[in-house]
Amino acid sequence: MNPECSYVCANIQGSNDKKCPYYHQLKDGSREKGNIIAIRDCPVKYWFFIPIINSDGIPSTNHLVIISKGIHNHPPPPLQRIAPDLRVKNLNAAHDYGLPEATAQKLFASSHIPIMLNGQEELTNHHLSLFNQSSINHIIRTERLKEYPFGTDFLGVQHVMTRQNPSDPYIRSATMYPDGQFMVLCQLKQQSQLLFQADELHVDKTFKRTNCQELEINVYSHESRRIGTIARVFTDSEDEIGYYRAFSLIFKTAEQDVGRKLPWGHLTPIGTAIQRIKAILVDEHGGQIKGLARYLGEENPTRTAESHILAIVKTCRVHYERSLHKLEAKGISQGSLCIQYILIIELCDKLRVLPHVTQKKVYLETLYEVQTIAESQQLTVLLNWLKHKDNNPWVLKCLSRTTTEMSEHDWKTTSFTTNIAESAHALSQRKGKKLSLLSKKAKMLTIVFFYNIRLLAIMG
Repeated sequence: MNPECSYVCANIQGSNDKKCPYYHQLKDGSREKGNIIAIRDCPVKYWFFIPIINSDGIPSTNHLVIISKGIHNHPPPPLQRIAPDLRVKNLNAAHDYGLPEATAQKLFASSHIPIMLNGQEELTNHHLSLFNQSSINHIIRTERLKEYPFGTDFLGVQHVMTRQNPSDPYIRSATMYPDGQFMVLCQLKQQSQLLFQADELHVDKTFKRTNCQELEINVYSHESRRIGTIARVFTDSEDEIGYYRAFSLIFKTAEQDVGRKLPWGHLTPIGTAIQRIKAILVDEHGGQIKGLARYLGEENPTRTAESHILAIVKTCRVHYERSLHKLEAKGISQGSLCIQYILIIELCDKLRVLPHVTQKKVYLETLYEVQTIAESQQLTVLLNWLKHKDNNPWVLKCLSRTTTEMSEHDWKTTSFTTNIAESAHALSQRKGKKLSLLSKKAKMLTIVFFYNIRLLAIMG
């Protein structure tokens, strides 16, 4: 190993494995981290001369003498004391970045470093203490404990609920169920009013914005061409019971805020003066549909769960197209024969026609033809795809006008994709991913409130 390395650190610093953070070139061409040589026998000697205390308890002198002899063979330890002005600037930078997520490493890697350096671009002797990230993290943790005494997750959310404005709360519910599932609902009263003025809902789960699952419901106004967010639910489950609880919380909270029942399109006659929710657009997640069907079945038990779904749900065509792309890619990854792969491509092209067919006979014949060819040619990946659709028949039935029970007017006057929800995700992810619950709510509240109030004014 190359013995030349200029990396030095104090004994209390360095990684836990006592390895050099840099790779060294070996003679055989490989690269490896070297071992840090700990120097414990420093040749420097100290002599301390202290005053003598007489019988009356009075020292012989008011001075203390310390003599150091020798040269240190190790770097000095990191500075522990941070100047008061730097301490204030560190706290300001942490608050500006987001106190629940801030760490010394994140602050140094962000654009907040000029705040910590008082506008300077280079470190001076006054800033040497900033190299000690442990001290900075200690300051941040102390401030975070003052601001969030119960942490930044579920218990912290319950604590924040007691401190928000009771006349216009944003966190409406923070519940821990007996089976261990937790659920947090964020929904302003203005957002509840938007729900009653919407003609379609877009339901989707956001991608890795928090350390738990996040369900988001968005609306779109065709007249104003604006996106609005109705509610966000944070939970640790995405099965049927989880989505049922989420939908119940959102819709019942809105009904309590407005004082009347939601006007579901398939349960409200066409031509009434009431604004109806004509369609609910979803992806191909089975838990969403099962939870939604369970909620609608309780609200109106005169219809079956399947009838509710077929009358108001539309499957997103973009997600359907994406599933076909994945199906084609699996044909390559699993080493299918060239003829089989070409056949899968041709059959996928036939399946792409399903959302656009106008006759139920053509719809059924197309599915039968694809199923027959897949079985005769033993196209395993395609058979698995068809089996999934058989287990979740609503995916294809809510994709085509020929198989849905939605009225022709509602079908044609509502969207066919959940691009509205995806656009809302792009806006909210500007503040980061894998955030804690409190950090997420604090950063999203201003964005959600601004866009929803503007949409409410336009739609109202």
